[in-house]
Amino acid sequence: MALPTPFVPEVHKTEQGPWIYLVEQHLDATTVVRVAQYPEDVVFDGQTYTAFAFRVEAIEQTAEGRISDTRLVFASPNGLFQDYIEQYNGLVGQNCLITIVNANLLNDPTARMDFQYVVFSSSFDSLTVTLDLATRLDETLIKVPIRRITRPRCMHTYKGEGCWIRSTTEPFTYSQPSGFVLSTPGDSSGNTCSKILNDTSNGCKAHANTERFGAFPGVTDHRVILNTVS
Repeated sequence: MALPTPFVPEVHKTEQGPWIYLVEQHLDATTVVRVAQYPEDVVFDGQTYTAFAFRVEAIEQTAEGRISDTRLVFASPNGLFQDYIEQYNGLVGQNCLITIVNANLLNDPTARMDFQYVVFSSSFDSLTVTLDLATRLDETLIKVPIRRITRPRCMHTYKGEGCWIRSTTEPFTYSQPSGFVLSTPGDSSGNTCSKILNDTSNGCKAHANTERFGAFPGVTDHRVILNTVS
């Protein structure tokens, strides 16, 4: 169900009290983040929604014909939502519930309008995180990301696929490339890597493995690109 476009610009303009957007965003099957577009935390229907800066936008139907017409844009000056994007596979396919409530009726759990979505795609830059949302009718068009491309962080498995050399026969094993440095100033055990290209303490440069760096420094503004199965 899409947010009624004529209603969106008027959502905060009412003599009955301010209307509030509540967002319940699933990160995975068990972890949920709840935020409120309000100056202070909001308690509604037994749940606490943290005050947070975000906006809800109506977007046009895409050339591909998907039904999604809602976008969430979160302020992320401290990188909080960026971390969610990187850690949880771009949040693609995760449930997102937008609820509209009135500040004067927070004690009435039935005084609400719910809009259920799933995340269709996501991206971020240095200041914001953007989630494009699909309706349940459009869920069949959601494609599972097979690769996340970011500028600063390698997507390869340390000492595994992409980082080391895979054997040609199964069961696959991995051997270190020529010149690879295990022990680094940041980790003498050689068991970890920061996955940052120019990190001379414990990154790809410290391991002398920059040629196998699994990210794209040319991607602008730290934006994530989600490649999907065609």
